[in-house]
Amino acid sequence: MCPIFGEESLDSRFQELRQQGWEIYQEGGPYVDMIGPLWVRGDIGQREYGLIIDRRHMNCNGVVHGGMLVSIIDQVISLVIRENVQDVPMATASLNTHFIDAVHDGDFLMASGVVQRRTRSLVFAHGELHVGDRLCLSAEAIMKLRSGPMT
Repeated sequence: MCPIFGEESLDSRFQELRQQGWEIYQEGGPYVDMIGPLWVRGDIGQREYGLIIDRRHMNCNGVVHGGMLVSIIDQVISLVIRENVQDVPMATASLNTHFIDAVHDGDFLMASGVVQRRTRSLVFAHGELHVGDRLCLSAEAIMKLRSGPMT
């Protein structure tokens, strides 16, 4: 069984984030609701996303599970593409990740992304996860744009 890490009042943490300009992202869908809440700040095209890390995200080694980090960067890159390129259904065609540093219980994980290139049916993007100034993960993604609903 995984250890339980330090508890902190979420109300005070939420208040602190709001004072820093963060708001709870309301359009994340059921998966984001399950792992979040996901936070957002900034204007469309320059947004940052954030997640308060807690024990749900941890592995038994006391750090955030790598699959969780990959999941978050995949989600954020998709959001960045929707906001900057086109709000169409898409699927991840390729996601290359580089794990750089561990993320711990209680950390506030910040995520950002940028669209690098777009073709008719593909979008190439870069994303990063940070805790403060510390880079924890970088990723390169290729997303396949869909013309109709996902099936």
